[in-house]
Amino acid sequence: MAVKPDVRALTLDDYGGDRTVRAALSARLDRCLENIAMLGRVLGMMEIALQGRGDVGLAYIEGCMARERALAAEVRADAAFLAELLIATLRARGDERLTFWTMHLRGIRGVRAQDAAVRSVMDDARDLARFAEVGQVVERLAADRSALALPSFDLIVDADDVDMDTVPERCRTWFPAPAMRSRSDALRLIQLVMGAGFSSSDGAAQELRAAWNEGLPEVELAGGETAVLLPSKLRELYTGPREEAWCRTRARLADAPRERGLAAADAYRFAPPEGDRARYAVLTGTFTGAPEIAAGAEGVRVDLAACSGAEEPYAFLMPDLYGEPAVAIVPATRMWTKLRDVCEITDVDMSGRIGALLSAEYVSCEQGWVLVPCSVLEAAGIPADTRSFTLVGEGTCFELWPTDDWDARRTLYVDDLAALFED
Repeated sequence: MAVKPDVRALTLDDYGGDRTVRAALSARLDRCLENIAMLGRVLGMMEIALQGRGDVGLAYIEGCMARERALAAEVRADAAFLAELLIATLRARGDERLTFWTMHLRGIRGVRAQDAAVRSVMDDARDLARFAEVGQVVERLAADRSALALPSFDLIVDADDVDMDTVPERCRTWFPAPAMRSRSDALRLIQLVMGAGFSSSDGAAQELRAAWNEGLPEVELAGGETAVLLPSKLRELYTGPREEAWCRTRARLADAPRERGLAAADAYRFAPPEGDRARYAVLTGTFTGAPEIAAGAEGVRVDLAACSGAEEPYAFLMPDLYGEPAVAIVPATRMWTKLRDVCEITDVDMSGRIGALLSAEYVSCEQGWVLVPCSVLEAAGIPADTRSFTLVGEGTCFELWPTDDWDARRTLYVDDLAALFED
């Protein structure tokens, strides 16, 4: 029986042993950095364009979407390569202590460039930080292969940067102190370091354990930002530059766009080709009763699959644009068309409606079901104890009405039409 050979992946030591190969790795790191920086800028500009709430913003999204998709594919390919490189390096070191970090790296190693075709723009915004984190570690190890193979802190805070009266007494000896921009990131970093196998007698481990138990102080910096301080012993564990600004000054990940701000931009990817209105016809009509609609304690669950909406990735929810006691449900495949339709109205100020569409809450469509939460029902003026609803198809969107209100409104429509024909 043939024995499968043990194929060893390339490590950072392999790259460091040859000048030409080392230069190739450096060039790829630089490319990864530039791609992440560019993707962050494009996503940020897309969010700003949508905040403009006008036709110009929509045109910008349409113009730069292909560029965003291409950059997302490049970044994913680079991140997978760097993650594989780190995993092989850790394995070659025989370092089995970084289990949590290695599991995280394996998840990144599994991403592929073609994933960008099915992943959303919101996913790209979420993934930027973790991809840059891998690049940061590889860059540090490439410069010093004996360095700690873990993510580093965000910044260094000097005593002059804060009001010392607001710093707990036990933390005043930490300065210059490493810091993170959020408490969750700070706790995660301590978990990673503590899981690296430092003994209980180690000074750094003792100080980190005490900080974990007693809490990490959050301070306001001179520039108005906030930061969560970490013990100075943590900084001593890392070799290399005093400040690692890789993901701050170049990729600007601290200012990464908000996922919510990109939801409407992502809808552009799901919009049918211009002029294709065939799918919209299925939204016209009235759908009522079980199993399409089910009211519960968390809100109202609507079965869009019963109305040919099973393939929707997510939907947007907002109070009715015309002030009626109803919730508008705009499927992702219709959102961009609805925005375009509203923007094309020039004889009336539509900025309020455009703003409502762009600030709508988005929810996933799990097997065609959409949950309209109680908060959205309340914003639409629908009492929390309402249990009977009717779903109405209105061209490019649905409307969820309390059945009594819809019946009353439909009667008014009929009366108005009768009066019109009588005249």
